[in-house]
Amino acid sequence: MAMQNANEMRDHIIKKASEDEAFRGKLLSEPKRLIEDELGITIPPGVTVQVHENSAQTVHLVLPPNPRIPESELRAATGGSDCTTSSY
Repeated sequence: MAMQNANEMRDHIIKKASEDEAFRGKLLSEPKRLIEDELGITIPPGVTVQVHENSAQTVHLVLPPNPRIPESELRAATGGSDCTTSSY
């Protein structure tokens, strides 16, 4: 799968999760493994992937990385991709 950037990867995962209930369940229970398998990528060891599902009673707010963290540490944690940009 030839994705160009983190936004395309995220959009693909979200779209598939909205269309496939089994995929959605696995995304919630094993996000790192599922994303690696689906996108054919390796997420670096030490990087944690958390998936949260909003509902009528629960809304998740995702904060951008702490601005006091050096850019080099952010790049290392995201494998060099810009995972901080969101189009929500």
